[in-house]
Formats: sequence, C-alpha cells, structure tokens
Amino acid sequence: MFFLGAMYVIQEAEAPCINISDTNSNHELEKLLDRIKYVARSCKEIRDKYHVYDDGLYYLISSRGVLYQTFCDMTTAGGGWTLVAMYGNDPNRPDAAEAATSDDYKNPGYFDIGAQDVSVWHVPNNSELEHWTTASILRYHTENRFLTLHGGNLFKLFKKFPVRFGIGTCNIDNGRAIPIVYDTGSTIMTKNHAPTYLPHYVEIF
Repeated sequence: MFFLGAMYVIQEAEAPCINISDTNSNHELEKLLDRIKYVARSCKEIRDKYHVYDDGLYYLISSRGVLYQTFCDMTTAGGGWTLVAMYGNDPNRPDAAEAATSDDYKNPGYFDIGAQDVSVWHVPNNSELEHWTTASILRYHTENRFLTLHGGNLFKLFKKFPVRFGIGTCNIDNGRAIPIVYDTGSTIMTKNHAPTYLPHYVEIF
C-alpha cells in the first residue's frame, strides 16, 4: 500500500530458523502453511471446493502455473472474492485513477481469473491486512455480472474502457453506470465525505 511509483524490496539481515513442528510457533504462520494445501485458481474455487470460510491470505495458481499469494474475502456477499489489484491514492495526483489501470500492484489473477463481479474497498494506506475489513471506510460490490459482458476481468475491462483524466466534463449527473451494493458506507456518505478522505485510501478489487 504505497503511493504511486514506489516499490519496496527488503532483505532480512538474518533469517530466523522456524521449526514448523514446534507447537509454540507463530499461530499465523501455521495457518498460512496450512493454506498451501488448497490448489485453486481463485478464492471462489477454494471456498466452493474446500469449504473454507475464513478471510485471509491464501495461495492461488495461475493458468500458467505461477503460484502466488493473495487476500481472499470469504464472507462478503457469499464470499469467494479474490484481491487482484490495489492502488494508492495520492491527493497531489488527481490522475491517480488513470494510472491505477496500468501501474501499482496487480497479481496474476488480475489478468487470469474469469470474473463476473467486482468489489471495491477503500482502506487507509497504513492499515494492516488483518484490519482491512474493519478499517474500510467504504466497501461495495456489483451483483449483476457486468464483467461477463466486458471480457471477464479488470484487465480486459480497462482495455475496452480506458480511464482518462481531464478529457471532458459531465454536465448532468447520470448516476452510476453499474448498480452497486454497499457493504460499508452509503451513497450519502460517499457524496458528503469522499473529497476529504478518499484521496488517502487504497482501493482493493
């Protein structure tokens, strides 16, 4: 969760030795290692095939055999939502939404998973993963399978409808092009408060 153009890679000074069979080992590490056993292309497949209902980090495998880790929302609107992209909003860069369709974090699922709906979370940049659900200022999703009409994922959607900043004006508010359901927040909250808090948040698709 960084502002645009930043990527941080660190190398641990000395790698600790972790004994997986040690009962006193980190509980979170044990949970994560346990999740490697699920072989699936998406969080929905993990939920449906293995009957897993806990939010958190899971491993997925792409159609090309790339193993990667991502966050799965297993509880919202039936669960099975896969985190495929994130971008940080910079209040000094109003064109951030345009850049977000080509820059920032995207895992293999962004290009690979066939999807029907999208969920967006507005989360403070400094929130730790385990607090994303409760820290979210806004969370909403679609339910009308609109992605199936536009290529089946965000990559193809933004290829078809590129986001461009400052190319025109809309004199009439026609409302949302796609109906959404709020999981956290509301239309009024978005309208009244968006300019003050949304520039500081990360969107999760």
